Amino acid sequence: MTRSLREAYGKHIVKLGEEYEDLVLLEGDLADSTQSEHFQQAFPDRYFQIGIAEQNMVGIAAGLALEGKLPIVNSFAAFIAMRACEQVRTDVAYPNLNVKFVVSHAGVSAGSAGPTHHTIEDIAIMRAIPNMMVLVPGDATEVEQIVSAALDHTGPTYIRISAIDAEHMYNDKNRFVIGKATKLREGDDATIVTTGTLMYEGTCAANTLWEDNGIDVRVLQMASVKPIDADAVKK
Repeated sequence: MTRSLREAYGKHIVKLGEEYEDLVLLEGDLADSTQSEHFQQAFPDRYFQIGIAEQNMVGIAAGLALEGKLPIVNSFAAFIAMRACEQVRTDVAYPNLNVKFVVSHAGVSAGSAGPTHHTIEDIAIMRAIPNMMVLVPGDATEVEQIVSAALDHTGPTYIRISAIDAEHMYNDKNRFVIGKATKLREGDDATIVTTGTLMYEGTCAANTLWEDNGIDVRVLQMASVKPIDADAVKK
């Protein structure tokens, strides 16, 4: 069964808006694409449509954080990690402000929108920025758990969401924890470490290796890219 990661975010953030009274959303003219429109409908007074001005949007979010609000910035990955990179670094990350960036259409999932909307560099960029936490969910359930965990964490956070619908991989026992890998499959012969929606591909590869070659492969979903679970990698 596949579910849209973006739709999961859009519906879950409305639930969190009821829990966090200081939660506000900022949008860069992409409410339908990022699915922030659900929050806009539920909390119009806590939703700010900034338009195609991502650098200004990051600065506004920094100001809101300094005034005690809990801002989430919504846009495409390319427009936050690249177009507004300096503002993310200088206005938010250096002063360690509590701003969350929830970005969609990461990688090449923007498809025919072309290279201006693609970003394969954003994980590397955001990992290099001081104080920035980087989380990359792989299915709709992991999106919900990651966003909840990010709001409980104080500090700048980059959450990278693909535009595709992804196979549901988490079971009832799987629970995302910041800084920890999630074990999707046991195995003693080798380990596949995945992040984002490749958790499905990694699990399929592990199942094929077992069925065709008798190779027993563990699968770890490393949705927490920074901080990373170094102990799990070493093990």
